[in-house]
Amino acid sequence: MKPNFFIRIGFICVCVVAVAFLVLELTVWKGASDAYLKNSKKDTKIYYGSQVNNLQRKGRNIENKHKAYPGNYRKDYEAVPVETIRVKRGNIEIFLINNCTLEPEKQVDVVAKTSGIVLNILVEEGDYVKSGMPLVKLDDNEALLALKEAKLKKENAERVYKSASDNFKENIISKEEFDEKGFQLEITTVELERKQLEYGYTTIESPIDGVVVERNIEEGYNIENDQMVFKIANFDPILARIYIPEKDINKVVEGQMARVVSEFLSDIEFMGKVKMVSPVVDPESGTVKVTIEMDGLSGGALRPGMFASVFTIVDQHQDALLIPKKALILEQKPMRYLL
Repeated sequence: MKPNFFIRIGFICVCVVAVAFLVLELTVWKGASDAYLKNSKKDTKIYYGSQVNNLQRKGRNIENKHKAYPGNYRKDYEAVPVETIRVKRGNIEIFLINNCTLEPEKQVDVVAKTSGIVLNILVEEGDYVKSGMPLVKLDDNEALLALKEAKLKKENAERVYKSASDNFKENIISKEEFDEKGFQLEITTVELERKQLEYGYTTIESPIDGVVVERNIEEGYNIENDQMVFKIANFDPILARIYIPEKDINKVVEGQMARVVSEFLSDIEFMGKVKMVSPVVDPESGTVKVTIEMDGLSGGALRPGMFASVFTIVDQHQDALLIPKKALILEQKPMRYLL
């Protein structure tokens, strides 16, 4: 009985140890397995995501290759939509661009040639006047009296001279006395002419054809000699004075055509021509003054004082291939684009 008892006890102990070892082994294996699976799942997810991105990118590249180059595997190009136009033929111009303020060819200040009170103003700003047309009438009472006095003096001098001439013929007076009477007649004649001029100055006239651009007096003003009363400008022709760099001066000659565009009339082009090229270069700016003349502008669209852009045509090409400037791509190195 005792040997069997010890055998049973030994068997039970072995079983308990085996069970304990098995439980311990399972616990350790489960922890290691979870940690491994956790890390491996993370790595697998990262790796898988990278694979997906690479595959998607590769798929798009392959798709673009097939679209751009069917049947061929060429260098990877991404398709870009472009706009196309039809090339046409026409005339093209090369020009120099300058900005300036338009000026009249003639502009004069009308000044009074005598003093007096303004009685009547006969024109207003904006009126067109002809040369010799009356502009202002001054008080002429004093000038008229002086003129009448000068006439009387001359008439008296003429009578005295006639009497002296008769007496000289009869040897009643000497030649010196006769010459003196003739000299007095000349003096009165000159004085009469002066008074006639002074009387004429009481009416102020326009010296040129043009438009009244400025009036500086009012009726009742007491003006002085040499006082400026009006400003008159001739609008035809109108001049555009521009300044061209000396490096371009050989491109501009007299008679050359130019286009003039006003800032306020941008939809209308006015044609002009080079009237004069200055023979000297401004040493400070390094430019040459060029005068552009525009005539036949009776409609008054362009006016002095307007800001304008001048396109001086320096070269022309007939029946040339024309493409929009925005279609040109400037690169430092030659490149080819396949459409």
